[in-house]
Amino acid sequence: MLQKPKRKLKILTIDDSEVIRTVILSMLRGHFCTFASNTEKGISQYELLHPEIVFLDINLPDINGMDALKMIRQYDNNAYVIMLTGSSQLPDVIEAMKLGASGYMVKPFSKKKMVMALERYMVQHQDQVS
Repeated sequence: MLQKPKRKLKILTIDDSEVIRTVILSMLRGHFCTFASNTEKGISQYELLHPEIVFLDINLPDINGMDALKMIRQYDNNAYVIMLTGSSQLPDVIEAMKLGASGYMVKPFSKKKMVMALERYMVQHQDQVS
């Protein structure tokens, strides 16, 4: 089970679906969660808040998630970005990983998958979250 870190993680979700944003908020209670409904707002929030984790939808209304990932990587090459997709199409997954995504989750996802994503981050960044 997810161990509660000594401090809240800063998490940014960039997704145009209000339902997905609401689900993520309910799954991540106890952490500092910020949301954006499009890439422009998301990049602005990223630069302002410097979140530890970004959940990024591949299909956004203004700029697609792959291009948004490139923009985040230009700003911070070490950003921890998990792509969200409604499709498990292998080419999309491969492209996202080549562009530097830290992982991906297919929508709809379970709380267990969300917890696993946070646990992976905390294991990889133990010195920063303890």
